[in-house]
This record gives sequence, C-alpha cells and structure tokens, in this order.
Amino acid sequence: MPEPYPGAAGKTHAELAALEAGITDQLDAGAAADPEYWAAVLRRLGLHKAKARLRELHARLLERHLGRVVLAGDGVDVGAAMGWDAEHEARAPAAMPPVPLMWSWRFQVALRAGG
Repeated sequence: MPEPYPGAAGKTHAELAALEAGITDQLDAGAAADPEYWAAVLRRLGLHKAKARLRELHARLLERHLGRVVLAGDGVDVGAAMGWDAEHEARAPAAMPPVPLMWSWRFQVALRAGG
C-alpha cells in the first residue's frame, strides 16, 4: 500500500494524529492547495495511525516479555540445558562442507537445458 503522505513513514501514532489534525484544519479553513489530494490522505491516515498504534503496542509487549525472559534466564547454562557439552563442540566441524555438485546452480542450469 502506498504511503498516504511521504512524511508519514516511520511516524508514531501521536505524530500521525497531529498530522491528521493539521490536515483537517487546512481543509476546514479552505487553505489546502489540493483539497482532493489531502482528503485522500486523510482517508488513509486512519489506517496508518492504527498500524502505528499496533507497532508501538507490540514493541512495549515484546520489551516486557524479553525482560521477563532475561530475568528468568539468569544463571542458566544454555549449553547444558540444550544437551550440548564441550566434547560436542570439539567434534563439530569448523566450516560447512561444500555444496554437492547436484545442487549447484551450474548443475541446475545444465539440467534445465537438457544437458
């Protein structure tokens, strides 16, 4: 969906509400240069305000949840909880093995070309 107004991207709900009030004031006063454009912006601004409100709410809830997870996780050895040990890490390969030829892009291109 296109932005209702180029300056609306990344704004908070309060900033969008202030923008809405300013547009409404200009339309009511008859000072808007292009009333049809600003009326269309005003119609879409409600949706963008709702999205901004949801983003802000989600950020607060996520912050609260992560705070609980961090507090609950104090003193927990993640490796031991996951069943990992020092021997497992010592046996682990340092790098990923190369991709087999049959999965390489050259093989796929040759396969599609019939060769």
